[in-house]
Amino acid sequence: MDFAHYWISPSERASLDQVAQRFRAAGGRWTESVSQDYEFMKRDAVMRIATGFAPGAMWLGGEDIAHIGALGLVKAMDAQATQDRWPALMHDFLLQPPRYRGTLIAQPVTLHNENWAWFNARIYRRLKLPLPTTWDEFLAQAPKLKAAGVNPLAISDQAWNVRLLFTTLVAGAGGPAIYKRLFVNEDASVLDEARMQRVLRLLAELRQWRPASGQMRTWDQATQQVIKGRAAMQVMGDWAKGEFKVVGVKPGMDYICAPVPEAGGSFIMALDMVAYPVSSQSVTEAGQGLLAKTWLDRDLQLAFARKKGSLPVRKDIRAEDLDACAADSLPRLLDASRRLSAPRLTMSEPVRTELQAALAAFWVSPQMSVEDLAQRMRRALSRRSDKS
Repeated sequence: MDFAHYWISPSERASLDQVAQRFRAAGGRWTESVSQDYEFMKRDAVMRIATGFAPGAMWLGGEDIAHIGALGLVKAMDAQATQDRWPALMHDFLLQPPRYRGTLIAQPVTLHNENWAWFNARIYRRLKLPLPTTWDEFLAQAPKLKAAGVNPLAISDQAWNVRLLFTTLVAGAGGPAIYKRLFVNEDASVLDEARMQRVLRLLAELRQWRPASGQMRTWDQATQQVIKGRAAMQVMGDWAKGEFKVVGVKPGMDYICAPVPEAGGSFIMALDMVAYPVSSQSVTEAGQGLLAKTWLDRDLQLAFARKKGSLPVRKDIRAEDLDACAADSLPRLLDASRRLSAPRLTMSEPVRTELQAALAAFWVSPQMSVEDLAQRMRRALSRRSDKS
């Protein structure tokens, strides 16, 4: 079984090792094809499939379900789902995103909450600052943090990091209805709403506190800045927790996990999925079935989630099985009125990528006004396409 992925941070590596160990223990042969990011991984995997040397399994983002499904590159998983009792074991809302025209073409393996902020607890104690619960409070603290030699906000140079920050701003300062109009309905008129105008202004105010380019090239490097006391706060999904765990710092004493300011009521759900490329080799077919079954083992689901910082996809997991951060977010996941889907699961790909590019350009261009950003976002939203 050759698994194509881009899980290369220390905590991601540790979580995947749990899968590899259990797969081998069940009699499987495990190899990996590792890429630096998802786009490189996807390109290489598709090329391998086209030339007859497909990986046995590959990570798959929600934005590519329609494309991969239309091309017929991966196996239908309905028979596997029936055999391994996915509907009985998994939350029902996880079985819709991996479908193409009604057919399951990927397996949910773990889920994430993007609505998290990570604070260096020692900095806040030393400066006698309360944890901010609103963005206005954070912006008032930023000059004090900077004067103390601390970056107020840890955020990497990666464009999707800016998108994630913006997503949490929309969920909180905008609210769930505004969030759905933008990220689900792709409705350009939402940009005229007063709440959305505040979101854009907040992004502009936060921009002045971004670290210098090149200081934090990747998301996990930004997390390291918080861990080492060089930055006060990072807005990042719950996978950042794995980076804190892997170096042994302690929650409450060294760091604090909390919902993003103003977005405490929402769970922004992202989903890690694995797809199984079509293969005519019986050995590969057997390995795919074994890996699909292995992923859903209850003990592995818990071990994997604890290392990666995520939540299991199994619905028989209870709060007492989880660490404090995960247990805190579980009720929000289970409440449909508070559960929002991340843009990778909801937006058409041309719109999502152009919107992300507009946000990234705004973030690194102080001369770009809020009005300029709104205009670019309107152009992006005008690219609406069929999401079937």
